[in-house]
Amino acid sequence: MIDIDNVPADGIQVNENPGSDDEREDAYGYFTSKVGLISPDLGFFVNREALEDNKFIKKEYIEMSEEESTLQAQEAFSNYVEELEDNGIKTEIFHQSVKAADSIFPDWFTTARNPTLPNGVLIISAMKNLERRKERMKDVIDELSTRYQDVIDLSVYEAEGKYLELKGALVTDWENGKIYCNISDRAHEEVFDYMIDELNQIASKTSERRIKGVKFRATDADGEGIYHTDCMMTLFSKHALVCLDAIRDENEKRIVQEEITEFSLNTNPKEIINITFEESSHMCANAFDVLDSNNNHCVVMSKTANEAYDPSKLEILSQNYKIVVGDIDIIENIGGGSARCMLVELF
Repeated sequence: MIDIDNVPADGIQVNENPGSDDEREDAYGYFTSKVGLISPDLGFFVNREALEDNKFIKKEYIEMSEEESTLQAQEAFSNYVEELEDNGIKTEIFHQSVKAADSIFPDWFTTARNPTLPNGVLIISAMKNLERRKERMKDVIDELSTRYQDVIDLSVYEAEGKYLELKGALVTDWENGKIYCNISDRAHEEVFDYMIDELNQIASKTSERRIKGVKFRATDADGEGIYHTDCMMTLFSKHALVCLDAIRDENEKRIVQEEITEFSLNTNPKEIINITFEESSHMCANAFDVLDSNNNHCVVMSKTANEAYDPSKLEILSQNYKIVVGDIDIIENIGGGSARCMLVELF
């Protein structure tokens, strides 16, 4: 049993015998080897609707002209894609068909294909802001629907004022059969539960494994709700980066820690790297574990995050993963999203 009451001062909670990569079963579908990105061809600018709960948008950029913000974002996007591809990460670029402020962040859909869901699932989000609902592109949905046998469309919940903005709202651990979700205005508990039920209905056709939803509530240093889970948590092959102080309810915090680290609850438990509010505010949780062409685990992060990590934590990541850094300051400052926000898994 782990000591769930006290995480060490250095922020690292270590399992004595974490599963090594070569001890693992077939890792098919646990981590993606291909990511999708949406090119800001038609525009990228501050989404004023998002200012209500996205604290990462820098106020000094609100009045930047749409032309200028779009040009800078397009350059940063191209450089980011080049950095990914130079590091052996496969990309598929989708192009805007409708101008929308935040369409560079593909929160409106996600995919899965793994031993529990072998035929593949495409999930369509329920988006809170009207501006963001414009991001859904029929041509992309039609194309992806040919690749994945099952489709779960959550957008019907928008009429009820209930939302689940998938990529940002969910942190998936397909290997251990779990999906973590910080319940917020952009991640409604009812919609999350429905999605888990639907995934398990699909899983029951081909697998004995089931998917478990792990819910909690997180707030920032000021006590305000954190709108997306990936602002304070992300999972890698061997580690979980979590801002544990953001989970104020001690029972919820205990459950999250146990679900991540307990051997009895996981095929391959992970070590927790506890990040601070300061690190979280500098996009340190907004990173992604992606496989390169040689099946190396790459942690993709922004320059902002890379420069904000405590050196001891960055050293752990550097020892275990190939670090890929994107200079996307302009996208972070205007859109309030970072490296992980720009990627969607294409299993």
